[in-house]
Amino acid sequence: MPGPSDMLDPMEEGARDRIEGVLLAAACGDALGVPYEFGSAPLAPSEQPGMIGGGLGPYAPGEWSDDTQMAVVIARVAAGRGLWDGAALDDIVDGWVEWLDEGATDVGTQTRHVLRAVAAPDAGSAERVRAAARDLHRRTGRTAGNGSLMRTALVALAFLDDPAALTVQARTISELTHRDPLAGDACVIWCHAIRLAVLESTVPDLSALVAELPPERRDPVGRLDRSCRAASAGRVRTQRLCGRGPPGGVVRDLPPRGGRVADRRLADRRCSRG
Repeated sequence: MPGPSDMLDPMEEGARDRIEGVLLAAACGDALGVPYEFGSAPLAPSEQPGMIGGGLGPYAPGEWSDDTQMAVVIARVAAGRGLWDGAALDDIVDGWVEWLDEGATDVGTQTRHVLRAVAAPDAGSAERVRAAARDLHRRTGRTAGNGSLMRTALVALAFLDDPAALTVQARTISELTHRDPLAGDACVIWCHAIRLAVLESTVPDLSALVAELPPERRDPVGRLDRSCRAASAGRVRTQRLCGRGPPGGVVRDLPPRGGRVADRRLADRRCSRG
């Protein structure tokens, strides 16, 4: 199946570079940020973060977290068969379950809970996980964590040529583990931001991308809209990029991702973990 770069004009080397930048910056930033998650290691304002390992894993120096590990599974499925159908979703879930069973260094509590609904890889595993996510949301009402946002970039790259499908699949893949609509909203907005950054080499206005949500979600997403506007205006505190603040959900963690997401140089400057 054609990859994201096959959709681009042969002369669009810059876009190919930005596709690679999305992947490399996310992985490198993740490895740079994990040592400091939830204050695992001290980092003074005058210090630069380093890939020192530790964190919640503990992780080896330079090792990326569960966020990137789960994104790699999505990338493999996207490269092998695309992300269009239910079989692809089953393959994603099966890959996550195998990763978990093989001894994942760390995994979020919510994600672990829903993946345990699948005893072994099998047809229909995506629907079983979705059912577990729905049940968890029904019982707790607290499933707007940032886990699905952390791994959603690969969905954007798989649908560079189809923004309508991107909107649908960003939410669908988010809902495999995170049923709260806010998590899906954030994934839709962020995927469209990545798409624009890759194709147009622009800094997307996240607040404008709220229009990509269904009309019925534009009022409930008010908190996210305000956060996006603050990000676009440059009013997001830098410390959030390095995981220094208290743990938060998807509303807090989407805005810091605004910016030139497709530039490889982000791997040297940003340390977003979430």
